[in-house]
Amino acid sequence: MTIPPPDLAQWLLSALWISSSAVGLTVVLRRLPPIEGWVRRGLKPWACNLCCATWSSLAITAALCVATADPWTLAAWLPALALSVAGLHHADPPAPPDFANLALPQLDEPRETAAIETAAIETAATEAADAP
Repeated sequence: MTIPPPDLAQWLLSALWISSSAVGLTVVLRRLPPIEGWVRRGLKPWACNLCCATWSSLAITAALCVATADPWTLAAWLPALALSVAGLHHADPPAPPDFANLALPQLDEPRETAAIETAAIETAATEAADAP
């Protein structure tokens, strides 16, 4: 006995339902206290939109496939993944970097270093002018 493939409308509705459920599941999970700390620290897979969308949409697709006993539901996983990555980017955008704790190189040189470099350049220029 073979199971006939679903029509296009059923397949697209499955992909939309899976993707919206995956986005909602990810947003809710990211608000739980231990996971929220991992997201703030940037730990994978919790802080990665692609990772969270992949695992949540795959779990929902597998559950839907088992619940409906229809293996063709797995065909909706890849379009649902693409939609859930886009939806997750808009529903829960990545946090901007924390510039207060970011170690950036110092842009202005200390005055002593600049004075030493200027003296070295002047000495080299004087020696070059004195050379025959």
